[in-house]
Amino acid sequence: MPPRYSMAPGQPLPIVREPGRLELGLRGLPTKGHGLGVNVRVETVARAPAYRESFWHRRFLVFVDGFYEWKPEGKTKQPFRIVRPDGKPFALAGICQHRTTNDGEIVDKCAIITGPANGVVAPNHDREPLIVPREGHGRWLSSDARTP
Repeated sequence: MPPRYSMAPGQPLPIVREPGRLELGLRGLPTKGHGLGVNVRVETVARAPAYRESFWHRRFLVFVDGFYEWKPEGKTKQPFRIVRPDGKPFALAGICQHRTTNDGEIVDKCAIITGPANGVVAPNHDREPLIVPREGHGRWLSSDARTP
């Protein structure tokens, strides 16, 4: 995939649901209101009826070399890019749901899980993507971790 600076709603999102296999999902889960929910709160994802099944059965990782958080500054927002000090990629946790398009195609709609911001993100935003450390990749993707 070509480099991108944003993972906007509706764009293809490269996801890993099992080690060694890259797939594409579409960013954004349908919401009760209008539009797509691109993020899901870690505090509620396991028990919220809209996300519970996906949390327990359809987890993924998305590997990035950074992400942006937007700090409000008056009537505008200033983007801040968050990267590892060593510049290496890292994994974000997510969930997906199977959806059927009007053409009958089954696609995966995806959202990134977020938690309270800490460290370098906290001065700029109150939330941040849930980063899964390398040693936790297998556990996050494991079927052992997918039972309530």
